[in-house]
Amino acid sequence: MGVMTAVSGPAGFAEALRGHRRAARLTLEQLAEASGVSARTLSDMERGRSRGPSTARSRRSRTPWCSAPPTGRG
Repeated sequence: MGVMTAVSGPAGFAEALRGHRRAARLTLEQLAEASGVSARTLSDMERGRSRGPSTARSRRSRTPWCSAPPTGRG
């Protein structure tokens, strides 16, 4: 899954997150375990009800469809 698409606003992010998770054939629970973000937070994110985890947590997390580790400084 090497295609990146532009995400516009919270609704676009929610749709992109759900689409990537479904394309990877993952349940919310599987994605939660792999990413370190709770299933509840992921569900809220997919419904556009949450902005997601903190930036620090995002840098530490990896999504199963990402082949390279995150490259954050700090």
